[in-house]
Amino acid sequence: MARRPEFIRQILRQTEATEENAVVQNEDRNDETAPPDSADDDILQSLGGDDTLSGGLGSNRFIVGEGDGYDTIDGGAASGWTDSITLQNAGSSAVGSAWTVQLTSGSEQSDDGSTKTFSNDAAGTITLEDGTQIDFQNIESITY
Repeated sequence: MARRPEFIRQILRQTEATEENAVVQNEDRNDETAPPDSADDDILQSLGGDDTLSGGLGSNRFIVGEGDGYDTIDGGAASGWTDSITLQNAGSSAVGSAWTVQLTSGSEQSDDGSTKTFSNDAAGTITLEDGTQIDFQNIESITY
């Protein structure tokens, strides 16, 4: 039997530890990360490297911050779920305030000073103050 790559083993360990919801952290790798295919609400976090994070079913939260590399996020296209990106550095520190978002599809519905809400399944690019870029699709909000 072929040995699973370390990041897959890490996902399985973390998923088993949380039982219902996957908490996936992707550390300093250039990997694709996705929780098991379920309708649970999952948390996926990039901690470095150029990563592809896919949420699939459920209302998923993706945590990204400065210095995390060039990441691509897909919340998963489906109605009834709310997928969000949280801009937060390692250690839970806030990202710099000079970040931008450029939508390629969808529209901004509101911004209350801590959360931008978009139309269903919006897509675009977030550029953080340090130049870190995050491409995203199928996302309904960004919390900052």
